[in-house]
Amino acid sequence: MFGWLRGILYLFFLNPEIVGEEGIHYKTDFPLKNIKFINISILLSQCHSNILKEYRILQLKSNLYKAVEEQVNGETDFKIKYVTPFISSPFILHDKFQVYWDAQLDCYNCSDMSILRRQTPDAKFVEIGGVEIGAVEVKPFNTSTVDIDNDTVRLGEITKRMLHQRVLKAKSLREYMTFGTMVYGSVVEYYIHMYHPPITSSTATAQSSSRAAAATETAQSQPSYELKLIKKKRTLPTLASTYTYMMLSLEYLVYFKKLMEESLTQDTDIHKPYMHNSPDDCVFKPTVTLLKLE
Repeated sequence: MFGWLRGILYLFFLNPEIVGEEGIHYKTDFPLKNIKFINISILLSQCHSNILKEYRILQLKSNLYKAVEEQVNGETDFKIKYVTPFISSPFILHDKFQVYWDAQLDCYNCSDMSILRRQTPDAKFVEIGGVEIGAVEVKPFNTSTVDIDNDTVRLGEITKRMLHQRVLKAKSLREYMTFGTMVYGSVVEYYIHMYHPPITSSTATAQSSSRAAAATETAQSQPSYELKLIKKKRTLPTLASTYTYMMLSLEYLVYFKKLMEESLTQDTDIHKPYMHNSPDDCVFKPTVTLLKLE
């Protein structure tokens, strides 16, 4: 039943050569080979433990057995058992950014918290300089569609607030984005939230004074935001019913992490000036704010 564990470890870390029918050696280059052994060991160990517990309950109390998908799961319990080991698996100590679970957001530090209600995601991604670049929201099985939609909207607003803070400290256009991960049940969704700064076009007005030219200039003088879902929904592979998706799910997670790494400030950007000298240089659209009602 658990031979897949040995198979995954073998493929990840030994990176073998596959011999074809004619004796030709095909070198397999797995994108997951750079994940540290300890991270994968923790992930697979937790996954194995979850599956083994379900298997034993099924044997001893088959009449009382319910799969995780059928249970009323607490969000914290579901997050610790099934989500945290998976999301944390690609990160190592020397990465340029890390994931922090149940940590308050620093992007509220400049807000008046005496009247605002702080929103705290289940996890956040923070680069080594302290800038928040992404958030994670988790919902267990049997959560209503309304609550899932509300959390997805909240994830968009949190990443938008992070985006504003990141743009103020950006030294290149590659930093004009933040990232979001939404996990509900066995579904994992990856989002990118991008900021497109306003571009004032003087040529349009110079060439023509028509209404169309004026409307184009007005549109270009306003910032725009784009919250993009990366491809289609992915699978959380730490469940007894989904463990066969382990390799594919990890590949997408590593790809998502690579996108975040490519958006970080590079060594060549150290001596560059900031894109914006002061907050007055930026044109932002307001985020949704929750007030404290007494």
